[in-house]
Amino acid sequence: MNGTVVTETDHPRPQGAEIAMLAIVLAAGAVLRAWNLSWGLPDVFEEATPFMVARTFWGGVGGTIGFRPDFFHYPALSFYLHFLVQGAQYLAGALTGQFPTIDAFRGQLETNPGGFMLAARSLSLLFDIGTVALGWLTARRMFGRAAALGTALLLAFNPILLEGATGVNVDVILTFFLVLALHQSLKLPGSGTARPFILTGIVIGLAASTKYTGALFLVLPALVIAASGLARRDGGPHHGRSTAGRALLVPLSAGLVFMALNPYILIDPQGFLRDFTYEQYHMSYGHLGLDASRTTGDFYLFGTLVPRLGLMFVAGAAAGAVISFARKHVGGISLFITALTYLVVISTWVMRAERYLLPAVPFLTILCAAGCVRAAGGASALLSRFFPGRNPGQKPLFTAMSLTVLAIGAALIVPVGESVAYLVESGRTDTRTVAREWIAENVAPGSVITSGPFGISFPPDRQVLYIPFVATGSEATAPFYDVRWYEDFELLIASDYDYGRYSREPDRFRDLLKFYDDLRSGWKLLAEIPSDSLHRGPTLWFYTPGTTGQAAEFDRSLLSRLSTVSDSALVSRFAQNLSGALYARGRLRKCEQILEAGLRFDPGNLALTRIRAYMLYKEERFTEAGELLTRAVREWGESYDLLSLHGDILLRTGDPDGAEKLLLRARDLRPGSPLPYTLLIGIYSERRDTASLIRTLERYRSIAPSETGESARIGGWIDSLRTGR
Repeated sequence: MNGTVVTETDHPRPQGAEIAMLAIVLAAGAVLRAWNLSWGLPDVFEEATPFMVARTFWGGVGGTIGFRPDFFHYPALSFYLHFLVQGAQYLAGALTGQFPTIDAFRGQLETNPGGFMLAARSLSLLFDIGTVALGWLTARRMFGRAAALGTALLLAFNPILLEGATGVNVDVILTFFLVLALHQSLKLPGSGTARPFILTGIVIGLAASTKYTGALFLVLPALVIAASGLARRDGGPHHGRSTAGRALLVPLSAGLVFMALNPYILIDPQGFLRDFTYEQYHMSYGHLGLDASRTTGDFYLFGTLVPRLGLMFVAGAAAGAVISFARKHVGGISLFITALTYLVVISTWVMRAERYLLPAVPFLTILCAAGCVRAAGGASALLSRFFPGRNPGQKPLFTAMSLTVLAIGAALIVPVGESVAYLVESGRTDTRTVAREWIAENVAPGSVITSGPFGISFPPDRQVLYIPFVATGSEATAPFYDVRWYEDFELLIASDYDYGRYSREPDRFRDLLKFYDDLRSGWKLLAEIPSDSLHRGPTLWFYTPGTTGQAAEFDRSLLSRLSTVSDSALVSRFAQNLSGALYARGRLRKCEQILEAGLRFDPGNLALTRIRAYMLYKEERFTEAGELLTRAVREWGESYDLLSLHGDILLRTGDPDGAEKLLLRARDLRPGSPLPYTLLIGIYSERRDTASLIRTLERYRSIAPSETGESARIGGWIDSLRTGR
């Protein structure tokens, strides 16, 4: 096998015992991954980005299905795959009566995502088990049956793959396609047709359509072809030139597949550049809580590979690489260079995460298994030379098999231990589940809860005010971290999820750390839910304001600090959410202050303008509200909210004719909303305009819910008007 790529004919097709062993390994891997697959549910503590983006394709209740992601941080393939899974769930529910209408399904998808997450995680499980099977098939093709079985075992019990397979992410799907690309690439040297090149390109296109870094693996087929040429197994110069020509089909077909699956990159290039540029910034800047004392390469090698997979695994992969170079093994050389290239690339990023290693893990695993097998064979041959025995033909084979089993077994010790530890941890109750239960029992309905984005699922009858958080450049959010913003509300939740990371760099996050100091010194700690041997997740602290009382209005210095936040949209969302919570508490002066501040920093914000106008309306400051709404329509155009509110104001200020014009336009903009109908009915009743009243009632009846009897009541009213009774 020196200097060549093994073909299917170099090993007989797998038969009985070999297939049975693979089936056992795959079954064990599937059981391991399914063991705690429902962890945390029905609460959802993971980002689950592919699931969440796919959910938007359904359009929400009353919407329409569409496939524009408006999210380009990742390519779209994983979104579409999860949409298909959700579609299968809808069809199953429709057939069983669980979802009598598509809106019933949409409603459940929005309000109860946890009910759909098991199927979403199962998709990750299937792709990960597919990676194990492909790893076995590829290793068998390259290094033989013993290395194939070792690869399958090491992948099945790999804790990094296991963690990925029990969540919803793009990396597991990406890894599957990359191993498939490796398997396809091995068919390229010596091929006299274009088909394997096109198929390889298609697979890499699928990988790049899952995550942009998949495009890095376009180097893989080039390496396989180059290594084969250097080994002089390519059929001569002419054949080498023809192979190089066909090799161009790989990036061409990959590019076509990528664009076919991501057409909105061309339709919305500005949106793509915005999100892609942010990801570049994210990779180069990093995120909150990085250990600045260690490099990214150190994190991956000594912080992840060695502690999670063990020194024996790393040594086995290194041995596989050395032996491949020594024997000029095309596949082994290509494996090592591809994995090394990828590791070097991700090591240049400041941003680091264990899951970024996933694409390299199967490549290193095949090398490890091959290294164990080849090293065992070499050791066996050496032993037989010094201890020949009576049957020198049989003893080396038995010794080699025994040493191979020992080597693979030694490489499995750490991964198996880490996998068991992960399963034990994932089986613990999450602190955020305990938090939800505590809030349901101890916080009254209607209360306002202030919290960071910790993933807690709050009871629906509590209002939640989220403190702005960003993972990169977190110090810029310091103006939001002041206890005076939140002293009017019943509960504030803090966590070591943020505090622990801020405290690593006390000089940089001085202002943010003061927020936690103020909580400890001036607020009352109601409860603490620690992360311990019984609970996983972040430690959570529940505070309520102290007894010193709340100020009647915000300090001017507190409001002026908002001007230091460079992201005006962040200030706008904060002002919008805080004003609503303050209004619910009757803190009208503070509500007015934060709205004015928000509009001062973001004068073009329609949402803040609408809230400000509604507040003036509720205070019966109709003239000011009307002027604000007129200006808003002039600047941003007509919208249902602006027109209906302005129509109501005109009606209250004695201008029914002006109100009628605005309400008719509002009705046409949103025919399914009842407010314009009810106000128009009042106008026509007051005028005794029977014809207009009947027409309005007929349109209103078409949207009125029949189950409440409203539709029948309106019908009776129409009949009485027509008969004159």
